[in-house]
Amino acid sequence: MLQGGAAPLRAAQGALNVPVTVSTAVMVEKLAGMLDTGELNGMESGFVRKLEGMRQADPNRLTRLTERQLEWLVDLHKRHFA
Repeated sequence: MLQGGAAPLRAAQGALNVPVTVSTAVMVEKLAGMLDTGELNGMESGFVRKLEGMRQADPNRLTRLTERQLEWLVDLHKRHFA
């Protein structure tokens, strides 16, 4: 059984070609770690800051994202962590 962080999961996904599901909260947390690094543009940073504020205040609020917000979040996450 694999244990540890995201790197072993990515390795398992690549080796087995099995998709790994990532929660909305985890995607937001990972993208929030990129804030102030220059890797996100202004609009992306603003979006991630808003979602990170929601996550910290009440993670359940992330289940009420609009379809467009969720699509943007997934796209950002794929671009930086796929």
